[in-house]
Amino acid sequence: MPMKATYNPAVFDVANLQDAQRIILTPEAGLTTDERWQTETPYLAALIAENLQLAEGSVVIDYGCGVGRLAKELISRSGCRVVGVDISANMRALAEAYVGSERFSVCAPEELDRRGDGFADAAIAVWVLQHCPSVDQDVARIRRAVKTDGWLLVVNENHRCLPTNKGWMSDGLDLPQILLSRFGVERRGHLDPEVMTKGRSETTFWAVYRAAAPAPDLPAEEIVSMASAAQPDAGAIPTQLGPKGVRFDFNDGCRVVLPESEHPWRVRISDLDTGNVLFETEIKSGRVNSTKRYFVRFRLEVWQQGESVLAHDYAAADREVLIRFPVETLGDPLGWFPYAVKFKERHGCRLTCAITAKLIPLLRDAYPDIAFVTQGDIDPQRYYATYQVAVFFQNSAIYDHKDFVPCDFRLVGLHRAAGYILGVDPEEFPPRIALADDSRPVAEPYVCIAVQSTMQSKYWNNPTGWSEIVDFLKGAGYRVICIDQKRTHGQGLVWTHIPHGAEDETGDRPLAERARWLKHAAFFVGLSSGLSWLAWAVGIPVVMISGLTHPRTEFATPFRVINYHACNSCWNDPLVSYMRDDFMTCPRHQNTLRQFECTRLITAEQVKTVIRTIPGFASFG
Repeated sequence: MPMKATYNPAVFDVANLQDAQRIILTPEAGLTTDERWQTETPYLAALIAENLQLAEGSVVIDYGCGVGRLAKELISRSGCRVVGVDISANMRALAEAYVGSERFSVCAPEELDRRGDGFADAAIAVWVLQHCPSVDQDVARIRRAVKTDGWLLVVNENHRCLPTNKGWMSDGLDLPQILLSRFGVERRGHLDPEVMTKGRSETTFWAVYRAAAPAPDLPAEEIVSMASAAQPDAGAIPTQLGPKGVRFDFNDGCRVVLPESEHPWRVRISDLDTGNVLFETEIKSGRVNSTKRYFVRFRLEVWQQGESVLAHDYAAADREVLIRFPVETLGDPLGWFPYAVKFKERHGCRLTCAITAKLIPLLRDAYPDIAFVTQGDIDPQRYYATYQVAVFFQNSAIYDHKDFVPCDFRLVGLHRAAGYILGVDPEEFPPRIALADDSRPVAEPYVCIAVQSTMQSKYWNNPTGWSEIVDFLKGAGYRVICIDQKRTHGQGLVWTHIPHGAEDETGDRPLAERARWLKHAAFFVGLSSGLSWLAWAVGIPVVMISGLTHPRTEFATPFRVINYHACNSCWNDPLVSYMRDDFMTCPRHQNTLRQFECTRLITAEQVKTVIRTIPGFASFG
């Protein structure tokens, strides 16, 4: 099986100035690194100075500054202040020494965000964005840092060029399109072939972009790109056609594409419910996109030469709308889906839900007026509007993405966050489930259990807990049926097995079969995991054992088991980074004697006490 290419930033971790110079300007066309340094640096500095009109006191971001060769030249020419930004700590250290000016400071990309919005007059990105793996996030970061009506000058290869473990590769992203989605282009051109060589000139472009102005006294609603890897797969061209070739839709927020024209366009985006003007700009051509991707009842207005060209108020009635649940898990989309139903009822739209294939057979017959597709079957050109319901992660940790979620799910509940994303009542209710085979699997009374999960912190880590509960339930006259997918699961030295005495209905079986077992069970005992959500959906009592999550995270159940004497609810704590890719993560107490105490200290007796409160417990013949 071929090895997958992975991003390799180590190529930029140089040991000294000479190595850095060779990385920044490789020898080519018979020219050495030093020759290129001496001729290209003043040429590029002059190009920047001419187009950005820098003056003493101007603040410029040099994004991907390397050792600061352009920063040093710009400071010398104009007396501006330069903030260098680079991912390589070695490059940053070399830059401070090379530039050697109090007008120069340097930071890592993520540290730029802490300097606040709009602090810089201009930015440059010279042969940098072609190498950025998450270039949309880098462009967004630059836009936030540059003040309104500020400038960005880009010099870049015509194609992407990412350093990977398999060499330099392209991911096919269209950088000019990404730039246009956050900035208005003012002018562009090619580098002088007499200075840069003919080949370099033909494969490189330079362009100047302007950061458009927001409405006064309100947060800037930026011209933005597709800023998240998990965002809706909106088509490149908006689906709705307006006058004079203007195209618009609401498939990735409110977005509008304006064609080349003799006269500039004026665009305004407003919120009909709050009365706020969110964004207003004048642009020659290009794309304007709201930052907010969650539901807003937008008004979009476009003028040219003072005359109204388009005035459109969001109205989804009888229009095609797509709501995406872009995960392959079980519990999350089951909790989110009912809010899509509320959205359809409120707006009267023709709704399509993109959802994991394993849930479609359970929902399709229960909701015949909703179309269901998998993520791979989405036709983005069909829809008037698209919304995405998801939990967002950045660098594997939970990320409170304010452009996609109006409130942090850790505060309102995993499923109820969908109500806020879609602009409907967040009160919970379970989805309907339709089963082709609704028969009772066994005649005797039984209880279903599920002991496996996706991370060790979600497990019941009491070493004798499950065996004691199985014995307790069997002693009360129930058969105990384990319906996990996996009979054994874990990592390293830590593995969880089906409890002794439980009947084995594990394996790769259709989800409808597990739903049938659940529907006729007296109740379900499980964890904060997908099968608990399925049990909730089919309408049986759920005993949920969880210390990782606060009870508000999941659906309401009177049979929730949590021990508040132990550390608990770190999943809901915005001060900790819960790393979803680390199976053994314990944010507060990893590698200590207190690791996983949130469920380790939940005793079998506590669970038994809760089970005894279930109406009808052990009341059969």
